[in-house]
Amino acid sequence: MVTAVVFTACDDSVNSLFDEDAVFGPQPVVQSMSPADGWLAGVDEVVISGQHFGTNPDQVFVFFDGQKALVNQVSDTELRVRPPVVVGEDLPVQISTLSSDKYSEIVPYTLSAAYQRVELRAGSTRPFGVTTDPDGNIFMYAEEDGASVGVLRRDVDTGEYSVYASVPRFNWRTLRYGSDGSLYLIRPVVRAIFRIPPGGGALGARFVAPNGNAFASMDFDPNGNAWAVGSPTNIFRFDVETAAGQAFEVPGNWRGVRYYNNNLYVVGNVEQNEVVWRIPINANNELETPVELLNYEDGGSLQSIQIADDGEIFVALSQSPGFIRFFEGESVQPLYPGVLDFNYVDAFWASGTEILVTMDATPSLEEERTLRTVNVLKDPSPYYGF
Repeated sequence: MVTAVVFTACDDSVNSLFDEDAVFGPQPVVQSMSPADGWLAGVDEVVISGQHFGTNPDQVFVFFDGQKALVNQVSDTELRVRPPVVVGEDLPVQISTLSSDKYSEIVPYTLSAAYQRVELRAGSTRPFGVTTDPDGNIFMYAEEDGASVGVLRRDVDTGEYSVYASVPRFNWRTLRYGSDGSLYLIRPVVRAIFRIPPGGGALGARFVAPNGNAFASMDFDPNGNAWAVGSPTNIFRFDVETAAGQAFEVPGNWRGVRYYNNNLYVVGNVEQNEVVWRIPINANNELETPVELLNYEDGGSLQSIQIADDGEIFVALSQSPGFIRFFEGESVQPLYPGVLDFNYVDAFWASGTEILVTMDATPSLEEERTLRTVNVLKDPSPYYGF
């Protein structure tokens, strides 16, 4: 048998997509990226300077470690992009355009997590109030399977948990490390502030207000005082060493407080309005007339307040967008839209650039409660509980 093999010619002009006469645009070139030392994953925005980017945002593509960024703005020499949610040091960044047959050369760039989970102790731990000590060790009240596991201490170096103190099962919404080395605990609708002595030990009441008052949060000033807020009528100041106290009439349902530059900053509800107030403190450590900084009308409740060393205010919310930020006298902006969850229980920020938060369950979370950090790329104002 003889097999015949027949070769036929191909008509390239009909069957091939290759155009040998095609003319491509120049290769895109990355000259610099800003901020130069890196940015946050999923957060606006990174500025890329260079050449040959074109002017059509639909025809330029930016990749961080192979994942596509959102192009917000484009000119032939500058791109403004929201990086994807990918975290790492020296991630490879490349740009392609529809007009060029070549990618840009790889440029390394670092993206850090804007928002990340802190591992809890094995089991179904539910964190409530949270604080740190001067070394960065985390303390939080937690429950497992409907029972109190006490105040847990998370070692800053190893991440390992240990029971710091046994406490009964209550909604210990707020924990604060005090200037006397004690841990202070607050649970809602109770008129007492409780304390665990330095090094652990038995829980006991440290400051008790008259009947009709209830506490929600507290902070310290540089003069050895603690300031406690709650409802419905008074804000209290008490001496950390002696527990001698004084009440100041400031009606409202206050949930959070922060001392900053001879002022108390408080968040809560006054006459059905969610507000942020600044209350000056005079030379006699007395509160003066409050100044309203914000009447928040976008839904949800204002849960906690933190302040950066440059005076920027960060407020945790019960609803989306999770956090808002603003300087006094300037417009309010959401913090990292589309990145953060919400329904925060407590927040604490005393060092570094990350606010520590506990939060209740939301539709996007599998856990009932979680412990998270929010990186705001700023340092906090001084915390006088250290």
